[in-house]
Amino acid sequence: MSDASRPNPRDFRKRLLACEPLLGTFLKTPTSHHTEILGSIGFDFVMLDEEHAPWGRRDLQAGFLAGRAFGTAGFVRISRPDAASILQVLDSGAIGIMVPHVSSAKMARNIASWARYRAGDYGKRGADDHYDFTDSLTTVIAVIEDCEALDRIDEIMAVDGIDAFFIGRGDLGLSLSNRLGPKPTVEEVTLNVFQGPSRDRDQGYRTRWMLKQVQHDAFFWECLLTTTFQPSGVDCQRLRADNH
Repeated sequence: MSDASRPNPRDFRKRLLACEPLLGTFLKTPTSHHTEILGSIGFDFVMLDEEHAPWGRRDLQAGFLAGRAFGTAGFVRISRPDAASILQVLDSGAIGIMVPHVSSAKMARNIASWARYRAGDYGKRGADDHYDFTDSLTTVIAVIEDCEALDRIDEIMAVDGIDAFFIGRGDLGLSLSNRLGPKPTVEEVTLNVFQGPSRDRDQGYRTRWMLKQVQHDAFFWECLLTTTFQPSGVDCQRLRADNH
């Protein structure tokens, strides 16, 4: 049974843009049970990881329904940054999407456009109202995990329609290792992205995702000051930790 005190999952984007503290996790195991359990203990969102795990469309739909029953917003980290992948998960009921390997402003603009799909709730309202309503619900997160993106980060972060950013530290570290010339650390790059002068709070502060894991407490707290919601690990890590 849904808890009436829990926020409506459809209000997630509104809560994000209002900079409310939000907590969630990645899910790699394609089952609705984990989504239901995490929702029942109060997680604000779950990220069903289609990119790195075998989530099918039927599994996604079941996961979204389980989360919605407990007021938890269902997201998908899509497998490919293309229109078909975005439209399929939105058609399946995703509240929002995380798009991997966003490395240019042009790609960010395409993603923002494709995500305004306007699915669901057909027949409840007129066409114009329907478009405005559904456009306001979908949260779009761009993943920064390529060297090319670092050289264009201000342009990417200025694109309208991208609500938040996530630092993909694993792929970013690999990309940095293949870079010619001086190689900054992932920590240095992350701090630069979070604290760049064009992203100052007084100049139109944009909410951003924080990285999943950090190695040093000082680094964690410095980054945390610039974020409002946090993906806390993945389900596989929790299972391993509980059995050690």
